[in-house]
This record gives sequence, C-alpha cells and structure tokens, in this order.
Amino acid sequence: MRSGPVLDGRALGAVRRRPRRPHRGEDRGALYLAWLARGMLRPRGTSPFEARDLAPERDRRLCGMGLLTNLLNPKIALMYAALLPQFVDPADGATGSRLLQLGSVQIAVAVTVNGLIVLTAASVSGFPAARPRAMKVQRRVAGTVLGGFAVRTALSPGPATT
Repeated sequence: MRSGPVLDGRALGAVRRRPRRPHRGEDRGALYLAWLARGMLRPRGTSPFEARDLAPERDRRLCGMGLLTNLLNPKIALMYAALLPQFVDPADGATGSRLLQLGSVQIAVAVTVNGLIVLTAASVSGFPAARPRAMKVQRRVAGTVLGGFAVRTALSPGPATT
C-alpha cells in the first residue's frame, strides 16, 4: 500500500507547462541592453565607437595590461591542455619540447592576427570622425538592434527545463 500523495502524469505535465518566472540575470541583461540602446538613440546620444580624448598611458603600461589579460585568460590554458596533447605522441619522447613548439606556433599566429587587427583598426579609425552622417547612421542602427535584443531578452521564455 502506498502512503503519501500520488501524482499522475497529468499533474506533472501541468507543473512543467507552468509559465517560467524570468531569472534576475536575464532581467538585468535586458535592462542593460535597453540602457545602451537609449543612450545611442536619444537625440544627443553617443556611441561607444566615437573618438574621444583619453588620458595618455605609457606604452609599457598598455603592453603590461594586455599581457596580464592574456595570461589570466582561462580559455587559452584550457585550449593548450585539451587541444595540443592530441598532436604529440608520447612514444616519440620529448613531449615537453613538442608541446612548447606547438604553443610557440600558436602564439606566433595569435600575435600576427592581433597585430593585423590593430593595424586595420588604426587605419580605419579616421573614417567615422571624418563622416558625422555615417556615425549617426551607425549609432541609430546599433541602437535599434540593441533595443530589439533587449525586447527579445525580456520576452524570451528562457531555456527549457525538464
């Protein structure tokens, strides 16, 4: 004989179909996107891409900040730990030097790609400043897209759970 409440399939199905209460993180994300969109769409709004004067920094400090950011990036450490050992055969010996060689190749490629990105960004940075109309169009398009993302995030049912 069973004791306690007995739930049949219909009752469990009703519990699963109940509307989901939004998570606070989703609400905050939607509010942040709406705040960014408002800042870009208001009449005297600004864009994160607009050129503005910044306090000068020494090259050494900027390079140090970039190095520290890359060294503390857990994705790279995970990539090295998960991906590189697949390309090294322990039977051949000298696994440490082979891993170091593969890591050095990856670093050389990353420095080259990032350098090209920096050079490209520096060469096109004057385009928006010289064309205020293009900057205004970019600001309106980006603000509209961010506003759409805010509405979508606020109204989305969230991840399905079973």
